Amino acid sequence: MNSKLLTTILEVKDKRELLASYDESDIYEGALEDAKERLRDGWEGTEEELEKEAQEQASQDSDYFSMAFDDFRDGLKEIFKGYYHIEGKNLGWQNRSGHKDAEINGWDDLRDKVLPKTSELTIKIYKGNKDGEIEMTVAHHDAPMGENYYFTPISEDEFNKEGE
Repeated sequence: MNSKLLTTILEVKDKRELLASYDESDIYEGALEDAKERLRDGWEGTEEELEKEAQEQASQDSDYFSMAFDDFRDGLKEIFKGYYHIEGKNLGWQNRSGHKDAEINGWDDLRDKVLPKTSELTIKIYKGNKDGEIEMTVAHHDAPMGENYYFTPISEDEFNKEGE
């Protein structure tokens, strides 16, 4: 099945409200389209040559990837603000489950207290079904279909009580 068709099917199936996303393949596609637009004006080569040059430029545009990550990281400060009970499902290659309570206030807390210690993560964050609830899917080499995390806000008292 064509990957674009599969992506479209999954997007139609998923009606949750997307709050934030970090996906290097999507970022690369954006960099590729931008490179093509820049190159088109005055381009004298073939369309195939333009595509190849655009691919080269997009794959080497570390600023584009850095800015995308900075935007994602900064946006998390508005999404994660406080104490949460976190349920994790399909974690890692063994599809484990677990839970914990944590104070999450942006990227640093999310990275240090929740995310797996690996690189090349694809992260999608959605508004949950209940008020204040957040759902997150994280795909990586040990969980290519994605780990699922459910964040339910709790009070500081509930958080402190759990630690006793």
